[in-house]
Parts: sequence; structure tokens; C-alpha cells
Amino acid sequence: GRSATCAEVHDRAAIVVDARAVGDIALSTAAAASL
Repeated sequence: GRSATCAEVHDRAAIVVDARAVGDIALSTAAAASL
């Protein structure tokens, strides 16, 4: 199979982290709006 380069792995990890950050912001915004 193909082996991913360090850059590809890093990019994928960054995308996952960004997605989690966006999710956290959305949850925080929803929580603040419900108060």
C-alpha cells in the first residue's frame, strides 16, 4: 500500500484538530445562546 508522507499525516492531523476546534466553538456558542 501507499505510505503517507510526514506532511500528509501532519495535514490530516491538523484537519482533525481544526474540526474539533470548530465543534467546540459551536457547542460553546450554542451554550451561551441558551443562557
